[in-house]
Amino acid sequence: MCCQDAGEAIRGGGTRIPPERRERYAAFYDGFAWLTMPVGDMQRLLALTADLAKGNGWAPNIRLRSSGLTEFASLHFPARQIREVIRRLGSAQSERGQRGEQPTRYRIGP
Repeated sequence: MCCQDAGEAIRGGGTRIPPERRERYAAFYDGFAWLTMPVGDMQRLLALTADLAKGNGWAPNIRLRSSGLTEFASLHFPARQIREVIRRLGSAQSERGQRGEQPTRYRIGP
């Protein structure tokens, strides 16, 4: 799951946030992209983009339930960095292919 502007998605009612809280949350997340993916994939993404994340408000997290950690991680990061994240993912895929490894399947874009 992902969105290019979490604030816009919240404001439009595309989340489970109660209507009376939407504007406050939307203002907080305006301009931030949001991704969810399996924890292992998120760890690889964070390693690939560590220098890009530094000082830019990246906020990765894993939800904790009474049964333990969920299997998916969530990440908010500045939407202005989407193109660079995509570029780095593409470069990583190319490098894996050159080493003869099976590329990971990422769906980027619509």
